[in-house]
Amino acid sequence: MNNNPLISIIIPHYNTPALLKRLLDSIGFHEDVQIVVIDDNSTKDVSLYQAVQKEYQSDHTIFLKNDSGKKGAGAARNMGLESAEGQWIMFADADDAFLETWYDAVLPFTVMEYDVVYFAPKSVSLDGIHPSERGAYLTELCASYLSGGKSVGEMDVRSKFSVPWSKLIRHQLIREYNIRFDFVMYAEDVMFSSRVGCFAKAIKVVRNPIYCLCDTTSSLTANVSEEAFFIRTEVFCDYYNFWASHGLFFDAQPLERLRYVIKTFGVGYVPKYMRLFRKNKIHLLTRRMLNLGKIRRLLCK
Repeated sequence: MNNNPLISIIIPHYNTPALLKRLLDSIGFHEDVQIVVIDDNSTKDVSLYQAVQKEYQSDHTIFLKNDSGKKGAGAARNMGLESAEGQWIMFADADDAFLETWYDAVLPFTVMEYDVVYFAPKSVSLDGIHPSERGAYLTELCASYLSGGKSVGEMDVRSKFSVPWSKLIRHQLIREYNIRFDFVMYAEDVMFSSRVGCFAKAIKVVRNPIYCLCDTTSSLTANVSEEAFFIRTEVFCDYYNFWASHGLFFDAQPLERLRYVIKTFGVGYVPKYMRLFRKNKIHLLTRRMLNLGKIRRLLCK
C-alpha cells in the first residue's frame, strides 16, 4: 500500500478457501484497511484457494505462504504480523466472518487512547442460522463486566479473553513488547492474548458484536484428544505462571484440569499431568484456596 493503513487484519488459512472467500466478502473494501492472508500450506481445494487469491489480491489484500518451517496458526499469524502495516491490528479465523457494521463500529476507537478494545462476539452454527454456544463464555464475560457487578473485573477480561479475534489491538503495543504467538498446534493464542491483556495500559469492553464466530466441528478448538489436552495443559502452565508473576492466581484450575483428565481419559493419565505440574512448580493445593470443602467440590463435579 502507498499509505500506511489504519487497520491490518491478519487471517491464517488452511484448507477452507470457500469460507475464506466468505470472510473476505464480509470485510469488504476499505481504503484504510489492509488484509493479510497467510496460507499454512493447504492440501485440499488448492485450486479454489488459488482462484480466491487471484480474485482478491490487490494493494490492500496480500497473500502469503507459511514458509517459516513452523506449522500452525501461530506461525502463520506471526508471519502476518511481520507484514502488517496498520496502526491497529485485528485477527480473524478463515472460517469466521465480520458483521456488516464492523468497520463503522471499530472506527471511533482508533482515535481513542485505548490499547485494546474487546468486542463481545456473536456465535452461530456454520450455516449461519442457528445460535452456537462455542463463544458464549466470551459474550458472558463481557456482559458480566459491563453489568458492573463484583463477579467479573477488568483483570478477568484481560486474562480470560484468550483468543485474538473480536478485538482491536494497538500495533505499537505488540511492537513495544515484541508479542508473538506460540509455535504449538493447540492454544497457540493463549499467551499472545495474555501478554496483550497484561501490558495494555487502557482497555475498553464493548457489548455490541463486530465478529461472528462460526462453529465448525473441524476446528482445532473442538479437538478433545488426550494429546491435544496435554498440549493445552502445557500452555496452561505457562499461562498460570505468567499471571501469577503479575499477582493474579488461578489456584482452582489445576484441580479442575485434573478432574477433567480423570473423567475423560481415565485415572491412568493422572501421573503424567502431575509430573507436568511439578515441573512447572504448580501446586494442586495452596494456602489461597478457601477450604477443603471447595477442593472436594472441584474433584466431585
